[in-house]
Order: sequence, then structure tokens, then C-alpha cells
Amino acid sequence: LSSSSAASDVYKRQLYGPAYAVLVALHGDAAKKPITAVSLLGAFGGALGWPLTLAMIEALGWRGACFVWAGAHLLLCLPLYAAVLPDGRAGGHRPASGPVRWDGTMIRLAILFAGAWWVATAMSAHLPRLLIRLGLTAAEAALAAGLMASAAIAVRLIVLAASGKGSPVAAARAATLLHPLGALIAFVGGKGAAGAVALG
Repeated sequence: LSSSSAASDVYKRQLYGPAYAVLVALHGDAAKKPITAVSLLGAFGGALGWPLTLAMIEALGWRGACFVWAGAHLLLCLPLYAAVLPDGRAGGHRPASGPVRWDGTMIRLAILFAGAWWVATAMSAHLPRLLIRLGLTAAEAALAAGLMASAAIAVRLIVLAASGKGSPVAAARAATLLHPLGALIAFVGGKGAAGAVALG
């Protein structure tokens, strides 16, 4: 379960960066809402991906599930990329040129983002197995792992509804604290609270 579903989830996370860069190139300072909408669609995909991957593993094996996801990328995503994405020659917003200033703030941000992605990727790769070790069956673990996507959907809906209000720094701090809080709840509550790891 963890091999194929985690691989698809990690791959999806790696594709967010280029998608966000395209949206910034197209919309400039107004890219926040399109970025939130894209990440919302990705979260919906995650909510469906865990149980769907489990069903494919049971029917086709983990290799078969990987081939299905690879085929979806080639037959569905690749034509959409070719049809929808700009070729780079069109107009649009251009980022400011010049070297990046690696001052103290930039270094701290780099460490923050690297650490956050490290934790998130590790959680994606090992979450189903971790939930099974907490006492859930494979099917229960897949459903509980889907809570991660459900939490992501809820957060993005709140961001869209807020229309740019609120501090992104405060949101980042709250999100950082949710991982250890979820782990603590699961540690104390055991199997019945295992879903807190995914929600965190």
C-alpha cells in the first residue's frame, strides 16, 4: 500500500512547484487564488487517491497500480500539458531579474521549506504503514490516510473564502505545530486516535 500510493503522492507534491511557477508567470501578483485552487484540486485528488490505489492494489497488485498511474500521466496529463500550458513565447508577467539575495531571511526560509517538505514527504511515504502499526487494517489505514487530503481541502477552502485575509506566517506556524500535536494525540489515544496523525 505505501509503495505505490506514497509514490503518487510524493510525485504530485513535486509537480506543485512548476505549476505554481506557471501561474505566477501568467497572473503575477494575482496568482494567489489560482495557486490555492490548483492545490485544492490536488487535495481532492489525494482524498480519492488513497482508497482508489488500495482498490487497484487488491485487483492488480502494486506493480499494476503503478502502471495504471503511469498510464494516466501519459494518456491524460501529457495531452493536457500540451494543450493548456503556455509555450513560453506568449506574453504575461515576467519575474524581476537579478540575483537572489541570500540574506538571513532567505536562508531561514530555505531551511523552513526544506524541513517542511522533508517531514511532509516522509509522512506521505510512511503514513499507511505507520497507521497499520497503530493497529489499523490496510483498508482502515487507507481511509485514515485520506484524512490528510480532507484536512488539506478544508484549509484551502478557508483560504479561498478568506480572500487574502490573514497572515501566511501565522498559518505556517499553526501548520508546523499540527504534526507533533497529531503524533501526540495518536500516541496517547492509540488505534482509536490514529487518524490524528493524518489530520496533523
